[in-house]
Amino acid sequence: MSREFRAQIGYDEICNSRNAPMPDADRAELLAGIDEILRLWPEMRVGQLIANLAVVAHGTEPSAVWDMEDDELLAAVRWQLAELRERQAEVA
Repeated sequence: MSREFRAQIGYDEICNSRNAPMPDADRAELLAGIDEILRLWPEMRVGQLIANLAVVAHGTEPSAVWDMEDDELLAAVRWQLAELRERQAEVA
């Protein structure tokens, strides 16, 4: 990404305003959760899943994907897994 483009979109300011990086254990849970969701819901595309999780995590505004925090995404993944597991239990 060029410096001009970064300045145009305010990339550095946005990145510098974020919270500290997600702890490794939470990151591992997040990625494992996404993997499990995709195994339980094989017809879901990865990009579609991220967009849907962003809506759960941060609402329907167009900037939800960009604005959501890691902890919000992790909470959305936990919620989605609970929903999928409940549906599986009902079918079984």
